[in-house]
Amino acid sequence: MDNLFQVYLFNVTFQEKDGSKERPIVTIFYNEQAFSFEVCGIYKARNKYKNNPYYSNFMYKIQDYKYAKLKYPSYINVARPFNIPFTYLIGKKRLGKLSSKDAEELLNFYNKYWSERAEND
Repeated sequence: MDNLFQVYLFNVTFQEKDGSKERPIVTIFYNEQAFSFEVCGIYKARNKYKNNPYYSNFMYKIQDYKYAKLKYPSYINVARPFNIPFTYLIGKKRLGKLSSKDAEELLNFYNKYWSERAEND
């Protein structure tokens, strides 16, 4: 489906404090019945993501960030996906799309993370 792995700007509500911020998100799964996408937040690269094993468990590094039309090297947080109705993306600014390499590696990373979580629960 064409809407998968698209990068949009979206107003994301903070989980730890009040407020929200417009930030890039990537659509990763499509639910045909609910017409909703599961999306993951994209975060600008920080040293803590590269150097701390804690973050390497759930922060996927985008290899082709320029292809996705991102300004900076970035990471996708797979630990906190959220569902949004398809209609919420209508009129939102589309930045780009993940490369096919990043899309495949992201899905593998995502599935590995969530299967390991399921085994440990």
